Amino acid sequence: MEALSMSKKYSKKISKHITAATIYYLATIIVVTKLILAYSELIVLPEIVNDGLNYIFIALMGIKIVLSSGTKIKKQYIIILLIAIISLYSSIIANNYFILMSTLGVAALKGMNVRQIVKVAYATKVFWLSIHFICYLFAQLLIPSIIHYSVIDGIVRGRIFLSQPNTCAMLFVWAALEYLYLKFEKIKFYEFAVSLIITGIVFIITDSKTSMIVYLLFWILFAIKENNLVKKIILFFSKYGYILLTVFCVTFTVLYNVLPIAKIVNTMLTGRLAGSAKAYSLYGFTLMGQYLDLENNAEWDSVYGVERIWLENSYTAIFINYGIIYGIVIAIALFIAAKHLSVKAQIFVCLMLVYGISESYIINIYLCFPLLLVADVFINRKKFRKIGENK
Repeated sequence: MEALSMSKKYSKKISKHITAATIYYLATIIVVTKLILAYSELIVLPEIVNDGLNYIFIALMGIKIVLSSGTKIKKQYIIILLIAIISLYSSIIANNYFILMSTLGVAALKGMNVRQIVKVAYATKVFWLSIHFICYLFAQLLIPSIIHYSVIDGIVRGRIFLSQPNTCAMLFVWAALEYLYLKFEKIKFYEFAVSLIITGIVFIITDSKTSMIVYLLFWILFAIKENNLVKKIILFFSKYGYILLTVFCVTFTVLYNVLPIAKIVNTMLTGRLAGSAKAYSLYGFTLMGQYLDLENNAEWDSVYGVERIWLENSYTAIFINYGIIYGIVIAIALFIAAKHLSVKAQIFVCLMLVYGISESYIINIYLCFPLLLVADVFINRKKFRKIGENK
């Protein structure tokens, strides 16, 4: 009888876990769909639908957190609740919900398989991006007049029915990197070839140098990952890279008009440093987030050499827009978690850090997944005590 009772209790626990995991996967599908369609010119969601998807995502993640925490109130969940409240406040103030999405995704991570989350996010991206890509090809053949292009610095760049060339490339390259993460242990030649061809076409259309550099960097690190010196460099950069890049970018932003070399660095980063410096001159840094009225600051500034403000550097965007507190949290998390991550996970963290120099999406775990691997170390820490690495 006792064995039967224990069996029923175990079955109930398994059923609860499956339900909780299904809820998380459903929330992932919803938030990835919402994020991609927010950039889509092909499928424009009415505001009421967009808001509805946000509320459904928040509700599902809330249910998942309750199912995972059970009846016991643990210190870990009190901390997560406080962070969630702070991130909600910051998101409302900044009018940007990337922080809240990531916080809820991390808070609900207990008992989840990160590989499966990446798999679900990847499948969702492939579905929506395939629709855009196929429609783009048909439009090129049948009605090219409906295709919109962006002219940036005199260069005509495609965007595959998405809002902006770099955003388009970001969605495709991080979907490709999710695929390579899933196949990392045994990448076959045809998988390499297909990935290279598709991303190559996207790079040609969008002319996005950052995404191309990060994609090529993956293959370089993948090829030399067994070298002991390379392993040490990857570990060092995944551990200290965020801190070093933050100090570098923030220093050059603050001292942009003082350091002569800042103009050279700005040219190398295609104007991103000047955009950050201009935003800093108007708004300064913020601890918990602030709203940036970028649309009403579109006029030529001879001091910074920019016509409008844009924040495409993750390290300065966090300090100026999202809040310094999140930069501190990410820096501490990477510093602690790096040694617990596998070389595989460390490589993707390094790619994220490099990508953050030119793009501001790295704080969203559903667009750029490596911070999800880092969060897994803390939320599911018992697993890492047993196996010592992130699989």
